[in-house]
Amino acid sequence: MLFNSFNYLVFLVSVWVVFWFVLKDKTKWQQLFLLLVSCYFYMFFIPKYILILGLTIAVDYWAGIALERQESERKRKVILWVSVVVTCAILFVFKYYNFFSENIRVLSEYFGGEWSIGILSWALPIGLSFHTFQSLSYVFEVYYKRQAAERNFLTYSLYVMYFPQLVAGPIERPGNLLQQLNKPFSFDATLASDGLRMILWGLFKKVVIADSCAMIVNTTYLNIEGASTLDLWYAAILFSIQIYGDFSGYSDIARGSSQLMGIRLISNFQFPYFSKSITEFWSRWHTSLSSWFRDYVYIPLGGNRVSAWKQSRNILIVFVLSGFWHGAQWTFIVWGLVNAGFILLEKSMSWSKRAQSAVLIPLTFLITTCIWVFFRAENMNQAWAQLHRMLFDFHGGSQIVVDKKLWLMIVFFFVLEWIQRSRVHGLDVQHWRPTYRYSAYVLVYFLVFFMAVYPANQFIYFQF
Repeated sequence: MLFNSFNYLVFLVSVWVVFWFVLKDKTKWQQLFLLLVSCYFYMFFIPKYILILGLTIAVDYWAGIALERQESERKRKVILWVSVVVTCAILFVFKYYNFFSENIRVLSEYFGGEWSIGILSWALPIGLSFHTFQSLSYVFEVYYKRQAAERNFLTYSLYVMYFPQLVAGPIERPGNLLQQLNKPFSFDATLASDGLRMILWGLFKKVVIADSCAMIVNTTYLNIEGASTLDLWYAAILFSIQIYGDFSGYSDIARGSSQLMGIRLISNFQFPYFSKSITEFWSRWHTSLSSWFRDYVYIPLGGNRVSAWKQSRNILIVFVLSGFWHGAQWTFIVWGLVNAGFILLEKSMSWSKRAQSAVLIPLTFLITTCIWVFFRAENMNQAWAQLHRMLFDFHGGSQIVVDKKLWLMIVFFFVLEWIQRSRVHGLDVQHWRPTYRYSAYVLVYFLVFFMAVYPANQFIYFQF
């Protein structure tokens, strides 16, 4: 069920009515209801894959209780590794098995051998990487004794299955979401009204900005070899805008939907395209994933407390894993490596804090745009060919037809986000005068209603 569909509107309104009017002040029934509708939401895609989620939930629920009961550190490590291996094995089979099988086959043929194990044909469960990491975060927190084990299986299942962020995040932590699920639900009108603003702004990002950019980007990528240098730059810039509008739009709708239930989800984006460096960009982009790798990979490896060489090694490991988390392709791994390379380069330079934002923000955006080429490309050959033509081999004959309406929307989008850069989200305008505030609501609603791209398109991050 897509957030940008009429089905989801009916679903969300129905859930809200039952949750607050039929089950009000009945916490356990509200929890059970949220779990059931979350199962229904997930089964809207591929129903049988809910069994995979059920296995992950059962294993990590058991691991949390076992970790809390066990005093022996050696046995606690065994329990932790059982949980991590089983949970990651599911992810490996569905997402990474074919990648390794194919690369082993190529290597085997290169050295004159033969690799006979075939390719698996089943589809990747929606959002598998997201709820795998969310489940693991709970086990890690219990292991480090920063979180008490959850004894209520229903509550823990809801922590993993909670429908607003189940498919594409943000990747929650038990200290935030699980803590809220264990308290009586109380309706907060201020929180709910801000949730509606988030949903409206997220829809604008997705159906007006991202999906409009996608039509041009997809057309260019269908004929990448015949595109001119300007065409490729135009498509690359629009893809940078598309992926931000698409993914942050999902996060806004997820957070807004959750706030209608009285539950706050963590923020996932802090206006990343206003960053002055790649390092800053990664402190603003997909922060729930960045902080996950920081807390459970980077810091356990030593973080900043080790030598400069080991710190560089840790950064490389984190970004290679981050790239691999996104997809089982070399393009994603190289994408992670290039990001790490720029961060290490920035660390080695005396990056001037006095440099003008007017220079550093556009420069960071252009660098990020070039790096996104690896993310969007279908394979490494396509990525290198596109970057070579964009940077070193000018080809004329542009076929660009500038969509003035689209660019008016893009300018409006970024101007409003720039004005709101110190706020929670772009439409967080309750501090404005009533006339300006309601004018902004009406304008964004008008744009969503009349400028949206239909039929509804799937979100980019559903594939992860």
